[in-house]
Amino acid sequence: MPDHLDTGNEVFTITKTFTGAVLRWGPAVSEQFAQLVGAAGALSRRSSASSFAVARSSAEDSFVARGRALSYELAPAEDGSPQVVAVSSQSPDLVGNLYTWFEFTGYEASGRSDSRDYSGRGLQFGADVAVSPNWIVGVSLGAADLNASSTGFAQEGTFRFIQPYASYRNGSWSADLSLVYGQSDYDQVDAGGTGSAESDTLAFSVSLARDIALGDRTLTPSITVLTGQEEITGTGGTLAAAGTEDIDYTEISLGARYSFPTSFGGAYLGLYGDHLSTDATTALASGSFDEEGWSGRVELGADFDLSDRSRLAAGVAVGGLGSDLRTTSGNLRFEIRF
Repeated sequence: MPDHLDTGNEVFTITKTFTGAVLRWGPAVSEQFAQLVGAAGALSRRSSASSFAVARSSAEDSFVARGRALSYELAPAEDGSPQVVAVSSQSPDLVGNLYTWFEFTGYEASGRSDSRDYSGRGLQFGADVAVSPNWIVGVSLGAADLNASSTGFAQEGTFRFIQPYASYRNGSWSADLSLVYGQSDYDQVDAGGTGSAESDTLAFSVSLARDIALGDRTLTPSITVLTGQEEITGTGGTLAAAGTEDIDYTEISLGARYSFPTSFGGAYLGLYGDHLSTDATTALASGSFDEEGWSGRVELGADFDLSDRSRLAAGVAVGGLGSDLRTTSGNLRFEIRF
């Protein structure tokens, strides 16, 4: 409702602007841009989380491969007494000190309180080297096709990223650090027409875990923190004058993975609680939709030895349990040893 201020000779009108359910004063972000910002925020966050999980899994495999390259035997010391020494040999998974990998990834997400749908399909590959017995460092590159839709709009995009990572192992303790810088391009079609936008994403993740041996099985409690920012800018069509919007988010995951041997290889079951806080307009752009707060996640995975020189590993996770955004993600890795 306008307020009028009479200064004697002139009357000034002060207008409070409220558009849709996006809460802000002053010039309102267009409905089209609010839809794109909300969807882009969810897509880049899920893509970053997926890339971190893949890098952690690859680092674990790298340490295992390096362990295969060491054997232990008795050798005489200078005084003639026997001593245990480590002997390095070439592992079939390594090229010198270099471990390489690639993995296919994908996820689907859907809103329970409305018709929101998100999906991502991508390929990620990387390489790492050992800088000490306990540390490896590496870099990963990847790309993913992103899609989002809801009542009245559809969005397509491409997310490309580079990801340096480091991993630490010392006895039963492990830690992983990773940084993602990504760029995205989006095209959106809605009732207002067609628009385009681009974004830059910078995200950081750190995780800490400990293996607890239970006979031939392992329980691994862990904590992971993912935090990031995405800057989204309208570039063309109906979004040409939309300006720039920044999204900040932090996701904390607490839980444990139970790993056990099987007749065909190994398998695992994980249970986690995830807490999300974000200032993205997703939570405000439509009535009851709000994915912030706590939710549950369940993951299952297994690896299969296809031969003495090849292995297939696959995993699936269902997250967002108890929230407005249910997510199903998966990964598939095929390893060949030369």
